[in-house]
Amino acid sequence: MVSGSYGWSDLTDKERTVENIVGEIRMALKEANIEGPYILMPHSISGIYILYYANQYPSEVKAIIGIDPTLPQILEYFGETTPTMSEYLRYVAPTGIGRLIAYLTPENYLPIAKEGTYTEENLKTTLAISAWNSFNKIVVNETNEIKHNIDLTIDMTIPSNLPVLSLQQMKKRLQRMVRTSRHFMKRN
Repeated sequence: MVSGSYGWSDLTDKERTVENIVGEIRMALKEANIEGPYILMPHSISGIYILYYANQYPSEVKAIIGIDPTLPQILEYFGETTPTMSEYLRYVAPTGIGRLIAYLTPENYLPIAKEGTYTEENLKTTLAISAWNSFNKIVVNETNEIKHNIDLTIDMTIPSNLPVLSLQQMKKRLQRMVRTSRHFMKRN
């Protein structure tokens, strides 16, 4: 399942707070008649959402398999500030500028993989999705809600009875990121 505003999913007018996002995940699972408990697989920023999910609804979560998950302490650990996006960027996707940027600089949007891993059709689809998602109004709002979402989850821990597997990208910041993820996967 892909969260609202990613992939080909519909846009929403709801604020991209962790509470709303987790509510949407729960509603989608219920409407799809998928019974829990669930094995949740967060990637990137959804690590924060799944941490919230596991703390608010522990009986619904069987395990977590993180794929390069972002956790709330990451910014503080690296001494970085919370990212934000100008509200004006929400107009980039509807105008087609995002699509133009993606096609001019595909290396910034296509997956890192050996040549031949993906078909031309896969790459075209990935580029189209990336062009739409890069600057749509929901992505801008979600970026601007990161501080709120981090503040809400910063003191949360993964429930101690929950199995966790975290997969990390093996590139540039590898040593630092693996150490960091282990540090943040603290348990209560």
